[in-house]
Amino acid sequence: MAKKQTNVSMFERAGMALGQSKSPTSNTGFAKAFKDSFKFKVEKGKKQTKDLLSKFPNGISIDKVPPTLAPQLTMWLKDNKQAYADASAIIAKGSGTEGYDDAVETQNNINSSYQAMSTQMDEMGATHQGLANRARATEQGAPLKDENGKIIANPNAISMTDRDQINFDNVMNQNYGADGLNAKIVNNKWVYVDEDGNETSPSDLNVGTEYNYALEDTIDDLQNGITDLTNQKDPYWNRKATKDKVEKLARDPQAVKNYMFQNPELMDTFISNQTGIPITVNGEPNPAWNDFKAGIGDTMPRIGDVEPQEKSSFYEDFFDSNKTDIDFSDGFVDTVMRTLDKSYTTGLKNNQEQNVVESEEEGTLN
Repeated sequence: MAKKQTNVSMFERAGMALGQSKSPTSNTGFAKAFKDSFKFKVEKGKKQTKDLLSKFPNGISIDKVPPTLAPQLTMWLKDNKQAYADASAIIAKGSGTEGYDDAVETQNNINSSYQAMSTQMDEMGATHQGLANRARATEQGAPLKDENGKIIANPNAISMTDRDQINFDNVMNQNYGADGLNAKIVNNKWVYVDEDGNETSPSDLNVGTEYNYALEDTIDDLQNGITDLTNQKDPYWNRKATKDKVEKLARDPQAVKNYMFQNPELMDTFISNQTGIPITVNGEPNPAWNDFKAGIGDTMPRIGDVEPQEKSSFYEDFFDSNKTDIDFSDGFVDTVMRTLDKSYTTGLKNNQEQNVVESEEEGTLN
């Protein structure tokens, strides 16, 4: 998807504290046939969502009661209606009637259940609308805005796992049946079964996150601010104040993870550090890395004196498993600060050289 330009090349050369202390991610353990089947399921869901969006280019109208949930909801209402009527018959006989208090409690509970169910259906509709907006933003590769230019939704983050994606597409396409979310009413509330087979409330379903540009914009602003600073006559950089800002950014592990996955060069460098396979050798592209990234070959390349081992994982396996196995906020502050340190030093050097050139030119003119 389309993405804003960032200083990723600088991050690639910053020493990459991220990943250097990490041991290689183990193989995901999926048999090839299972992996292929799982990926097919992911792509099928994405296609269904894409086809749905194409049918409603101006936005999707969200029903409070999706047709696929209506039969169960109708049955639930019918059962409660009968219980309510039975309680009414007892209450009509007077307060001294046996079971009167239980009947009143039954009606109160049913009234509360009706209200709770209505509220939950509203929340499910709002969630569906939010995902529809995210899907449209993802489709266009940029934030979705209203007529006033206000951002309604950002595109899906690349850090979403395949399971997040399947859950996302199941909601988008109202796939609430046995081959999807297997929705059912339990204790007067809707319950989903997520892609991991766990029962969860609709509000707690893992559907990944959108990509919020706030962290990226902040890092860009810091980078540009330092560059502008070094062009001043007497530059002074309050490094501690900058580090404090970066540390605040790192408090949100999900935002850091999203930022990493949104930048291919960063992820290439990170996985290169994990595997020990260099991206370049003597400044030239490394064929072994290119094969590894393309999923070609049966063995890992020789690294130093280490004999090549059977290749149990390729780039895609590391990329996918890092979505769940790695806390990218660990080392993030050091990595960013190394980059900014280099920018500051390079900027001062360039400014010095420029001043020398200008002085020499002025001397020549005089």
